[in-house]
Amino acid sequence: MSNHRGFTLVEMLIYTSIFVVMSLAFLVILGTFTRVDTAQQATSEVANQANFVMQQIRRLVAESSYFEVKGAASDELWLYPKDYTVSPTKITKSGSAVALSELGAAAAPLTTSKVTVDSLAFSKYSNPPGPDVVKIDMTLSYVNLA
Repeated sequence: MSNHRGFTLVEMLIYTSIFVVMSLAFLVILGTFTRVDTAQQATSEVANQANFVMQQIRRLVAESSYFEVKGAASDELWLYPKDYTVSPTKITKSGSAVALSELGAAAAPLTTSKVTVDSLAFSKYSNPPGPDVVKIDMTLSYVNLA
């Protein structure tokens, strides 16, 4: 009886097949995790930018004394300050971004290139004798840069 050390061919095939199955399972789990993480980042980016735009508009409306909704598609919000000698602040959809123009300066985007503004519309509601209210209808979508 000879005393051989090592593995037989059958044992090596079994170990190799177990390793391959485990590796494939790991790759499937990793791919699923990557897709879920990317979708979660996109959702978070859209939500963060929408919140930022809404907070800026809310602040500017609260600081203004009067506002008007203009534009063919009601996509411009003009905010007039208490001092009427100063130019109004304008919030518009400029290309694929929400833009803010203050004191007659060139419009600066409020959103980044990671999202695109699909729609932006303003509606003004008067509540005499109370203050006027502005309704904002805005749709953002994520831009996949990869």
